Order: sequence, then structure tokens, then C-alpha cells
Amino acid sequence: MLRPDYKRPAGVLNLASSQVASKKEFIEAFALRGGFDLKAMLSGSVSKISGVKRAESLGLNVSRAENLLGYALPDLKAVVEALYVRLREGEK
Repeated sequence: MLRPDYKRPAGVLNLASSQVASKKEFIEAFALRGGFDLKAMLSGSVSKISGVKRAESLGLNVSRAENLLGYALPDLKAVVEALYVRLREGEK
């Protein structure tokens, strides 16, 4: 149900976790949720690769979407859990 003061948005709305996480933090959280051992994991930084321009985090400003929706978007833990559950359901 839409809020009474709803106005159709124009432009780009960012939908993502409500908190900023590095790509490493996201992968670690997902791997831990899946029961993977991280001892053998190697990590690096895209900033160390010359000629490559990539974001180091998965953060987006979601405040506009949250204001329009009227509630906070899920945090990293909730996003990882939802993704894990959806992938497991796809295996059935």
C-alpha cells in the first residue's frame, strides 16, 4: 500500500543494503553464512590494479528510496540471509 503522500518518483532510485560494505565484507559475510572456511581466502584491492577504475564498496545512498517507501532497507546481514535463502530454494 502506498503512503497517502506518495508522489511518483522520477530518475534513478538506489535499492541496496542500508549500510555500506566493501566487496570483501560482503563475500566474507556470504561465505560465512554458507559455512565456508575463510582460512584459504586471499584478498586484494582494486586500487592496486593499474588502469582499472572500480568501486571498492557496494555502498549506495538509499535514503531517497527509504523516504519514498517509508521504511529502512535491510542491513548487510539481512541481505546476505535473503540471498542465501533464495539460492538454496533454487537448488530444490
